[in-house]
Amino acid sequence: MKNFTYVSAYLTILCVVIVASFTMRFKESNAHANPANEIRFLSAGINSSMQKLHCAQAKVVFEENTPREWAIFHNFMSADYPKAFKYDTKKDSHKSLISSWLLNGTDLDIAINDNSNDVTENLISRRLVSSSGVVKSLYKYGHKNGDNKLIPETIRFNGNISSSETVLTQSLWTGLSYMDPRMYAYFPFVGGEPGMPLDQVLLDPKYDASFEGSEDIDGSSCMKVKLSLQEKTYVLFWIDVDHSFIIRKREEYIMTNGDMALKSSTNVSSVVKSGDAYLPGVIKTQNYRNIAMITDVADTKPPQGYFPKGLSEKSFIVHDRYVTLSMPATQNVTISDFDADCAFPVGAFEMHWPLGTDVNDTINQQRLLVTAISPEEKRAVDERRQKMKQPILKASPASVDELNTLNSQRKIVGKSALKDAFVVALAEHDADFLQDIINKADRTKGKITPR
Repeated sequence: MKNFTYVSAYLTILCVVIVASFTMRFKESNAHANPANEIRFLSAGINSSMQKLHCAQAKVVFEENTPREWAIFHNFMSADYPKAFKYDTKKDSHKSLISSWLLNGTDLDIAINDNSNDVTENLISRRLVSSSGVVKSLYKYGHKNGDNKLIPETIRFNGNISSSETVLTQSLWTGLSYMDPRMYAYFPFVGGEPGMPLDQVLLDPKYDASFEGSEDIDGSSCMKVKLSLQEKTYVLFWIDVDHSFIIRKREEYIMTNGDMALKSSTNVSSVVKSGDAYLPGVIKTQNYRNIAMITDVADTKPPQGYFPKGLSEKSFIVHDRYVTLSMPATQNVTISDFDADCAFPVGAFEMHWPLGTDVNDTINQQRLLVTAISPEEKRAVDERRQKMKQPILKASPASVDELNTLNSQRKIVGKSALKDAFVVALAEHDADFLQDIINKADRTKGKITPR
């Protein structure tokens, strides 16, 4: 009888263990297949965390380095082989941008300064202010000298007024979303730039999101998710559930000659905090160039003499079926001064056009020139315009030539009234009026002088 009791108890325990094991495996299997579990949990967590950023500000520093090998190979692959040898670059490409980011509900204010050491670049800074469905953008241009110093007399401003839907995508500045902290926290670079936020992507059937388990990254609990972009591409995400469900790590793979090759990777090494909200702090992204090796059809290989200058076998890492450029293109982003207490600086979300700004208002279909010309000077300019019925014919050929010479050599800074009159004279090819303006500038120590 005792033996029967022991056997019965043993069988009972064994059945409990088997059922528990089966139940656990069923739950794990069901979790992978059913987005109503982990996937929906992540989507809800991301959405809730994004709402905490309704009122925030931060500083963003963006550094991008593209090795010369990238440019060489890109030009080589984009051109016919006989022409490819002429494409070459002497140094790596470097971009350095600094921005202030302000967000208040649907209002956005981003100011970006270009800190790149490139004397050929003439776009110095840009600012976007979006409020009540209207976007105002200001662009500052100028030239730098050999010491990378801005030449004051070359500065000019262009402005633009447009509706939000033409400039913003998913509330991010289209084309410059990489200067917005939300891009790194919640946008997966899927489906274009900037694409949908991750909470929506996870529930979109076309991406076939699947839960791949949990991992710790630098002591933070992360849930791993796989998204299928297309048949031969997929992306892995590690979502930090301890820190506002931000993207903590990302890897994208693409089919290359039968193998899945790493196309890009992103790692967040630290986070920044304000209240109970978190953002990525230090982000490093590496983009790789993978090239399929063709070994069975010799005729498809480029001629030996046309292989691009500057590249050799040392420029590649050789795999079984493909090669990778040994130097990835790298982006380093630092987010700091994060504050979610809604204490914005004076002038935030307001655009004040500098004097001399040429504004293109696409909403009202008009162009505006921002000046501070006095009423007296404006009347003088208008009277002069009325007198000149055929301004081009009134000026002699010699005067026109002299005017064109002054136009090509002019240096205009300072008093906007004189500048406005100067522009009018140039536009009307009125050499006499132009000389009157120059004389006035000389008498009043004005700022308009020909070299």
